[in-house]
Amino acid sequence: MAVRIAALVFDRTHVVSIDLVAPPPDPKLNPEARVIHDGQMAHAERLMNSTPAREREIIASFYLEGERKDSIIARMRLTETQFRLTKCRGLQRLRERAAA
Repeated sequence: MAVRIAALVFDRTHVVSIDLVAPPPDPKLNPEARVIHDGQMAHAERLMNSTPAREREIIASFYLEGERKDSIIARMRLTETQFRLTKCRGLQRLRERAAA
């Protein structure tokens, strides 16, 4: 999931369609790749769950669900600055924990 989030962050930053992110490997074609993928997904889920709820909600809504910034700001009653800072802090926290 961390790899997928990183790819989606890159996609959102570089205006690339989310559809271009590679789907998980087919377990019937490559069992080893499926085991690796499942391990990465479990690790990413642990990373996301260790992130504060507000940061996690913003990151998941913006990058994984593709929700627009304005919609998240209105729904969570944030200022643009709060949104930006919370999103940046959450991404930094994920990067640091992923590197550890």
